[in-house]
Amino acid sequence: MRMRSGMDVWPVLGLMLLAILVPTVSLLWFLTEAVRNERMAVRQQLTDVYAAQLQGLLPEVRQFWEERSRSLAEIGAGDAPDERFAALVRADLADSFMLYDEAGHLTYPTAPGAGASDGAFDLGALVAAEQLEYERGNFEGAAAAYTEIAATAGEVRVQAPALQAKARCLAKSGQRSQALAVIAAVADDKCYDDARDEHGRLIVPDMQLFGLELTDDSLRPEYRASLDQLAARLRRYQPPRMPSSQRLFLMDRLRGLDATISFPTRRAEELVARCQRHQSAPPSPGGLSAVLPGEVWQLPSSDRRVAALFTRERVEAEMQALIGRKVPATGARVRFLPRDSIARPAPFLQLHAGPSAPEWELAVYLEGDDPFTTASRRQVTAYRLTALLVVVTIGVMAVTLGRLLLRQMRLANQKNDFVATVSHELKTPLSSMRVLVDTLRQKNYREPGQADEYLALIAAENERLSRLIDNFLSFSRMERNRRTFDLRDTAPAEISKAAMDAASKRFETGGFALACEIQPDLPEIVADSDAMVTVLLNLLDNAYKCARDDKRVTLRCYREEACVCWEVSDHGIGMSRRDAAKVFERFYQVDQSLSRRTGGCGLGLSIVKFIVKAHHGSVSVASEPGKGSTFTVRVPAARQA
Repeated sequence: MRMRSGMDVWPVLGLMLLAILVPTVSLLWFLTEAVRNERMAVRQQLTDVYAAQLQGLLPEVRQFWEERSRSLAEIGAGDAPDERFAALVRADLADSFMLYDEAGHLTYPTAPGAGASDGAFDLGALVAAEQLEYERGNFEGAAAAYTEIAATAGEVRVQAPALQAKARCLAKSGQRSQALAVIAAVADDKCYDDARDEHGRLIVPDMQLFGLELTDDSLRPEYRASLDQLAARLRRYQPPRMPSSQRLFLMDRLRGLDATISFPTRRAEELVARCQRHQSAPPSPGGLSAVLPGEVWQLPSSDRRVAALFTRERVEAEMQALIGRKVPATGARVRFLPRDSIARPAPFLQLHAGPSAPEWELAVYLEGDDPFTTASRRQVTAYRLTALLVVVTIGVMAVTLGRLLLRQMRLANQKNDFVATVSHELKTPLSSMRVLVDTLRQKNYREPGQADEYLALIAAENERLSRLIDNFLSFSRMERNRRTFDLRDTAPAEISKAAMDAASKRFETGGFALACEIQPDLPEIVADSDAMVTVLLNLLDNAYKCARDDKRVTLRCYREEACVCWEVSDHGIGMSRRDAAKVFERFYQVDQSLSRRTGGCGLGLSIVKFIVKAHHGSVSVASEPGKGSTFTVRVPAARQA
């Protein structure tokens, strides 16, 4: 960046920036170090306090899980796995349980086994009945065949599946009432209570569910009684043993028939069914270990015959209750979390939960206001306020000094530009007049008419010199704000005619077509008539300089709402939008060749803007390259002014 005289401004700006940055950076460095040290001290104090609390929690966590392991062994003692499972669920020591015998074999949940059949039974009859049902679709014939099998079979374990198949075929053939009668007869006969199908599932509960699904009217007392009977059977964990998968299936189907039915063990059955696919061997001695990573953990009983299953939510809730009883509220929250789940936001402090929970962490999260943090915050606030005050003071002083320095540089540059411009512009007409005067004195001309021509040239140069001097004086007064105006009510037509009279002679000698259009009955304006004439002369002079082949120039004066407007239009070189935005700046010229060809230093339009602004008016330009320009001056009418 350079000033107009060529003086480089970058060193000045660099020194200003350096004067701000050096002390500011130093101060910020000291502030940062002080704040960091203060925070480190406070953090160390907090770490010591909460680390002591976490260390005190570790024995409590270990004791909690050891007591839970002993309780599991006490409640889980006994020989009937189903009853032990139900007792553990009622004790609510965990979310679910897996039971093992002394040899380490899984005893609950029970998996379906293969059903037994009568060795003396003719399998051909069963195959023929199944063909009638599944291949031929002869359901009535199949029902009769299954009736024959049930009647001739020697054992209940063969009769029950045959009767189940008979009820199924009767239902398929549309004989619902007969099918329901078969189901009721089987359910009421105690000899079928332990009858199982080929997959080891109890037949009677399945037939009862089938009967409920066949019933059209759910409001019948028989339907409700059968529903309650089956629900009670599923809640009883007594012989005959029911496979866990069958029990869970029947629970879900009954809830589908009646959503009001509840099963206290259903959630435990569902969880143990999920975990059975991932865990079959008894857990190793110790604390919590993952069965479904991130979801379910198991805890072995002291005798290793029970594996208690805990969801993550259950473990966190149990531990949170323990922490709430043991840790006082001190502006922080202690959480018991799986090690893999500690991510964002990172805890303030974390500690391994010990061998009783090897995959868990005790984590401290700060919350609320802490006395140490409050003290640190006060100190940090004092540091920041001090630093801010110093930085602002340095910045204000540097900016003020820089503005003063730049202003002095700008004034010096304008002085230099003004002197150089005056010297150049005055030298040209003076040199021309000196040559012409010397020619006249020495009478170096051939005809007497040439003397008049030389005198006319001298007069034109003298007029040009007068205009330059007037512009320079106006610019000088404008820069010092010393220009005073004799404001009075003035007719716009008189200003227009005065400007036309002053410019007509010059335009006639240049071969221009100068036209003037004045709207009649224009309102008066409050203005300095000489200054406004200067405005129009400068605009006409600008049109004169910019002319090319088409030398038509028009001065218009008209009324526009509450203003009087003057327009000076030409058909000259025109200008771009970028040049139009800068044309009223001091010393700015669209085409530098104009100053060499016609004279001028780029002050005329800046003087126009100054005078018009002093009259509370405005000046604008509309132009296109190669199509000429139109300058418009607007001045408020006398009443508006």
